[in-house]
Amino acid sequence: MTEIKRFYELLFDSDEYGCFTDTVYGTKTYKARPRGEKAEVQYFSINPFHKGTTRAGSNVSSFRNMLIEIDKDSKGNRIPREKQEELFQTLRVPYSTLVWSGSKSYHGIICVQEGFDDIAHYQRAVAAVYRVLAKLEFDHDTSVKDPGRLSRCAGSLRFNQVQEIQQLRSRRISMKQFDQWLELHGEEVHPPNYNTSTTITSTSDVADQLKIDWIDKYYMKNDEYTSGNKHNYQVKYAYCLLRTGLSFQVVDNHLRSHLGEISTGIKTTETLPVTGDPIYVPSLEERKEYIRKLNEEEGLKRRMDKIGLKESTPDVALDLNEVEEFLNLNTPEPQVSGQEWMANYENYIFVGNDYYAKQYKEPGTLKIQKHTTLKRFGFVDRDLEMIDNYQGFTVKPGHGSDYQRVIDDVFWNRYREVNWNPKIGEFPYTKKMLKHIFGKNRVDPEQYEEILDWLTVLIKSPTTKLHQILLYSVEQGTSKTAFGKLVGLILEENYIQVKSGDMEEKYNGHWIDKLVIHIDEGNFAKPKDMANNLKNYGTSDTVNMRMMGTDYMTVPFHGKFIITTNESEGLFVQEDDRRIWARNVQVIEEADKDANFEDRIKEELPHFIHHLLNRNMKYEKSQGPLYLPQTIVDTGAKGIVSYDNKTDLEQRILDLVETWFQKEGNSEVEVLNVTSTDVIKSLREQDGYSDQKISTKAVGKILRNEFKCKQPTSSTMKTCGFDVAETGRVSKWYEIYRVDVKGIQPIDIFGDPVLEDIVKNL
Repeated sequence: MTEIKRFYELLFDSDEYGCFTDTVYGTKTYKARPRGEKAEVQYFSINPFHKGTTRAGSNVSSFRNMLIEIDKDSKGNRIPREKQEELFQTLRVPYSTLVWSGSKSYHGIICVQEGFDDIAHYQRAVAAVYRVLAKLEFDHDTSVKDPGRLSRCAGSLRFNQVQEIQQLRSRRISMKQFDQWLELHGEEVHPPNYNTSTTITSTSDVADQLKIDWIDKYYMKNDEYTSGNKHNYQVKYAYCLLRTGLSFQVVDNHLRSHLGEISTGIKTTETLPVTGDPIYVPSLEERKEYIRKLNEEEGLKRRMDKIGLKESTPDVALDLNEVEEFLNLNTPEPQVSGQEWMANYENYIFVGNDYYAKQYKEPGTLKIQKHTTLKRFGFVDRDLEMIDNYQGFTVKPGHGSDYQRVIDDVFWNRYREVNWNPKIGEFPYTKKMLKHIFGKNRVDPEQYEEILDWLTVLIKSPTTKLHQILLYSVEQGTSKTAFGKLVGLILEENYIQVKSGDMEEKYNGHWIDKLVIHIDEGNFAKPKDMANNLKNYGTSDTVNMRMMGTDYMTVPFHGKFIITTNESEGLFVQEDDRRIWARNVQVIEEADKDANFEDRIKEELPHFIHHLLNRNMKYEKSQGPLYLPQTIVDTGAKGIVSYDNKTDLEQRILDLVETWFQKEGNSEVEVLNVTSTDVIKSLREQDGYSDQKISTKAVGKILRNEFKCKQPTSSTMKTCGFDVAETGRVSKWYEIYRVDVKGIQPIDIFGDPVLEDIVKNL
């Protein structure tokens, strides 16, 4: 880290703004940790300012830094450079930075971590510092009481000399350390009766200074102080100041210190007959709010003019007395056009290094926006500085009071807020739909309470991991997509329906931040690769979010998948996959079909959400890595889909073994002994396989995977199960047990001690 960079990081926080200029008249503010040319200018403001404001004491955002100079003695004599540096050390001044101005003096800055309460507190502290210097017989510059004062930048050039950073401490000092240094010299900045609102009868008091600034800016802005109108100028200035409520003494001191002696004929301001209504001067907070609104209104008008919009005015002025009753009605908010939306800087954010626009009517959706495009909308640099900026994106689901738009003050949450209105009531159509999909049918068991638990966890604990749901049917008219639509109604913008092709694209920014991703017609070009990807998504806590036009970034991932398909081969599902919860959705009977079914579910949504939020769950606690128990995946649909995903060779071997165990005379056989060659011989007896080339390696792999067989390691003499005519031969046998064959009923060993003993010793 360079010394100049450390210099600014020590004095300013990362989100602050300061003035950086080559002239003492500069007022524009920039990021307070400048880079490039701005880091090499002549001057910088010692304290930060509010974003979008100019360099003025009333705009200071943090009263933290004080400028100290020890370049003259009490008689006004210049102190040599070497002696100045020595004095900073011997007086133990608690400076944070010390920079040679390149001309006459060292500029030391005391940086107090906690900062001071307000300008009055700050100026009291500065006054205490210079009382210390006065006691030590050093002269001082009274203008250092200005918290917006400029100082020499570290590393800048002056008279072709390189500026020097003589000393740079590694940290700011604490308020306690500052107080201890003052106490060492008999001063204090926090007397027992100190109150930040205490009035200080001097022109440095913040309340008095606000009044003086107000008169300078609004009442004397068109008047010039020249020799010809000196008397009139002073009289008018004094009248205005007195009408704000300033004391005669304060006004008199201010006139003499800023305009010289009072003109002949005015011995004292007390002789002026002050008439007219008092001049109201707004407070510091009122002025800040006024300036903010003024800047916002001017910026909006400029941008609207740029894009061709004009403010509309009614043709006839309304009599408010006649329409008072109308105004009290709960009328809807006026609609904002898309052009007006684009002209408002509040509808943009700056994340990382990129601008993003909130989509019109869908503010939760963001679209990357080029800097040049914003310029075409009429935005200038001052407008861009007003756009909220964040360190990066994150995804943190939350519903109701758990929702946060911004996380840890620096991360923009891509998760959208939901607008629920739960109400007690019945939801017969929703229940009927869920019973149809998750009730008992010809292949699957009853799992209605389980799906209610799945939905309950989804909305009450959205970061909890859940099973991926696969709804499968080869028939039309099953309404399997209705479940996805129900979830979409619940989660609103946090649900998305995509096609299988969307999941295989490089860019995922449009779905990676959703809580539920519904893959409709899930028929993938590479089923095995996608199955592995879905497995990884089901267990990953973070993923790389890739959006077009920007670098990828790592974000938390909490997505749950719903897959609906008519093609059982579209997604590779294995029997031992414990993440996929598959259901076979049956056709809806003609008598049960309702053309308005989805509208009825939408009407019942508040009642259904209320039920989910308040019901007693079947499983009150998590049952494993995924919330619901693994037994829920043991469905007939899982077997159908996993079987359909097998190759023709795998299916033929499964059928061959299953048929053998069901063959007459084998009903009580517990184990089948075969070799790869035996299997190949039996397969070649089937139609279409007589000339097929089948490797023993491929057969052995299928036997191990499908029937949990162990790889034979030695040759023994056994009878081949496929050919009982053989009395026995020596081979390396695969042992296939009845219990490992899907669709085969196990032998009933209850009460049979011989069979019990056989099974026990397997």
